[in-house]
Amino acid sequence: MKKYEPEPIPTGGVQVSPEILELSEHLARNAHDIWARQRLADGWNSGPGRDDAAKEHPCLVPYKDLPESEKL
Repeated sequence: MKKYEPEPIPTGGVQVSPEILELSEHLARNAHDIWARQRLADGWNSGPGRDDAAKEHPCLVPYKDLPESEKL
């Protein structure tokens, strides 16, 4: 089996219209809500740090309250 080697597309110089930027934020919020809904359904809660045993995750908050580092 070939070793997996990620090849991300460089996007540093990409400029997008305000409409595309708004759409990307909307899709990011939606993806976060899908992830959070499943975690909550599995019994997870928001907590100060990730703790798999206690089922706590600091990102179980509304998308707008996520730190910018988590929105990337």
